[in-house]
Amino acid sequence: KPYAYDCFPELTPPTGTPGTLPTGPKWLQWPSKDHSPISQCFNAPGNHPHAGLDFVAVPNDGAPIYAGAVGTVVKVGHTNVDFGHFVIIKHANGFSTIYGHLQPNIQVHEGQVINDLTTVLGYQDSTGSSTGNHVHFGLSTGSAESDFWWSGQVSDPCAAMVNCSCP
Repeated sequence: KPYAYDCFPELTPPTGTPGTLPTGPKWLQWPSKDHSPISQCFNAPGNHPHAGLDFVAVPNDGAPIYAGAVGTVVKVGHTNVDFGHFVIIKHANGFSTIYGHLQPNIQVHEGQVINDLTTVLGYQDSTGSSTGNHVHFGLSTGSAESDFWWSGQVSDPCAAMVNCSCP
């Protein structure tokens, strides 16, 4: 069973065909097993509003990062700024998720279908524009890297996650 049900036993696993996207407003899983506190919320102030959630998973150096939902890997990339090493997954409901600041040894490839939420995408790091080890988790209706910038088509991932709240 996916890790979320160990952390939140009050939840019932989605029924239906394995590898299908859960329906409803709370369709995203946490990208780390330990359900770490959110270190930076969506729309947090700064040089520009923050366009996603930041998690510091345990251990904070190299914790495995998982897909928030089933989908297809559409981009595995790297920039020296912004997200560093990252993965973008397109989901059947029209949304995409990004997982940024990963170590260079990404574990998935473009075109790979993620049907199992225990598939490791990569490992938390501090690549790109980052002040410490964490994973940036973004949600967008687009699937290009620029769609996850504040000027893009971003949404608050917390609104689509069970037991997620930001102060």
